[in-house]
Amino acid sequence: MARKKRVKGERKFESIKDRLEPIKKEKMTKVVALDEKKRVEFIKESEKRFPLLYALLIFFVVAVIGGVLIFMTPSSPVNIGPVKEGDIVQIGYTGKLQDGTVFNSGNHTFVVGTGEVISGIDRAVTGMIIGEGKTVTIPPEEAYGDYDQENVRVLPLVQELNRTANITEEMFKLTFDEGPIVDRLYSIRGMDWLIRVIDIQNQTVVYRQEAEEGEVFDLVDLVGNIYGTYSVSVENEKIVRALNPTKGSTVMTAEGLGRITEVNETHMVMDFNDELAGKTLTFEIKLINFLSY
Repeated sequence: MARKKRVKGERKFESIKDRLEPIKKEKMTKVVALDEKKRVEFIKESEKRFPLLYALLIFFVVAVIGGVLIFMTPSSPVNIGPVKEGDIVQIGYTGKLQDGTVFNSGNHTFVVGTGEVISGIDRAVTGMIIGEGKTVTIPPEEAYGDYDQENVRVLPLVQELNRTANITEEMFKLTFDEGPIVDRLYSIRGMDWLIRVIDIQNQTVVYRQEAEEGEVFDLVDLVGNIYGTYSVSVENEKIVRALNPTKGSTVMTAEGLGRITEVNETHMVMDFNDELAGKTLTFEIKLINFLSY
């Protein structure tokens, strides 16, 4: 009897196992399916996030390398001097005459030793360091040269011009960019009145200046600066210009830059010497900076 109970018990157990087995398999299948779904979703999410993570990783690596290079690269030395020929420097300066009168001041940038400034300044800044200041006395030969009386001109205030003149036909074409036509009016740059062609003979053009009595014009130098006025009168075949220049004006002429130092009833004096020629100068200078070296 005992054996039959054991056998019957064993059959009962097997029967319960058999009934439970399909349920476990079904749950396991659902679990596996759920795990697979989660795995696929994780992979998709990872694929979405990968470019951003990759970019952040690259940025981090570049930043680290850049930081290392910055700390490992030695900084360029700052040049404070001394100044030598060929350096580009900036100075602050005040220039004085021997009586203490200040004639100029400011900042100036130049290349040392190239003649951009007077030789006395070139000599003075050589060897200086940034922040250094000094006062130097510069004689005429190292400044603006000695005063030369031959550079002074005495010019008459009344000038006469021939009303009729001539020019070669070739020069006329070069001047006006066209051939001459009799009785036509033409203008010439720098002349305040028109000219009229009155004849053409043997490749020579004869013209007349059509200035009018009593006209008044500005005195204008080669770069367009006005330095006074002049009036016009016509006397037979002569045109008379009566100049009225302004004393103290600086005038650019074919001979260079001149200053009108004197005006009287008949003449004016034009000085082509530099205004500081012949003078001993004092400069207070300070080296501000090196712009290149």
